Amino acid sequence: MAQSHMQQTIAILPLATIVLPQGRMELSIFEQRYIRMVKESLQEKRPFGLCFLKANQEDMDKEPVFPCGTKVHIIDFHALADGTLGITVEGDFFFNVKSMVTEADGLHVAEVKFLPPWPTQLDDTTKLQTLLRQRLEEVYATYPEIGDLYDALPSHDLAWLCSRWLELLPLSPEKKHALISSHNPKEIANFLSRLFE
Repeated sequence: MAQSHMQQTIAILPLATIVLPQGRMELSIFEQRYIRMVKESLQEKRPFGLCFLKANQEDMDKEPVFPCGTKVHIIDFHALADGTLGITVEGDFFFNVKSMVTEADGLHVAEVKFLPPWPTQLDDTTKLQTLLRQRLEEVYATYPEIGDLYDALPSHDLAWLCSRWLELLPLSPEKKHALISSHNPKEIANFLSRLFE
């Protein structure tokens, strides 16, 4: 990963849920500050990333988002029926927010440090990978609009499987952030397997 451990200034889109590296998500953009963010990204002026929005108002007075997020890039955009801008993003890298400022129109901009990717192959995880893959195939069969975002489902990539499950499961932002911040896919896989028992 060329950008590992590098720092960069990016715009931040706070959301209740985020996409992780190699994941894809469809978003509806309607606020002017985020339309500007998208334009700047498409013009390669400044990239952007997604962070979990803090629900606690007291915490929001300090920092509106949890520090670990994902840098993304836009792979598709189109006008939605309601007139808003629809975009599809794909996750690139994890990052930690080092500092943040708010621009005049309310857009959050952060200095971030990129983090190394999770390992894809780990010892003694074959059964976990099989379980997570089988259950994910069932979800994609039930909700094809999610599965259709991907060309294929990697069969032996624990990090990819764990990431897709963290995106899907109805866990609190606090819990998801704690799991993601561990940067330990085996620990995350064990947590997920206990949910399926």
